[in-house]
Amino acid sequence: MTKIEFQKACLEAGIQLNEEQMNQFVKYMQLLVEWNEKMNLTAITQEEEVWEKHFYDSIMPFSNIDFETMCDIGSGAGFPGIMFVSLLECLLVKSLKLVVDIHKIQFA
Repeated sequence: MTKIEFQKACLEAGIQLNEEQMNQFVKYMQLLVEWNEKMNLTAITQEEEVWEKHFYDSIMPFSNIDFETMCDIGSGAGFPGIMFVSLLECLLVKSLKLVVDIHKIQFA
């Protein structure tokens, strides 16, 4: 999926993205690729895959839900939480990443 296809698919789902929002997605993609070279954030770094598998797939399940707050548990590389910050400026997003030391867990 290209940038233009992403924007068109969002519009078809009722999400109109302005130029500033699209620029935020582009900037996030650049940062994602840059930081992915330093630490393993995601295996998906090809531009067309990022538009589809990270950006599009992050927002489409929630495209018809009207809410004011969201808690993104296990945010990983920021998906889907950061997508919502860009889309809905008034949305309060809480992103949590829980780290569990598997060696401390005792199984009965």
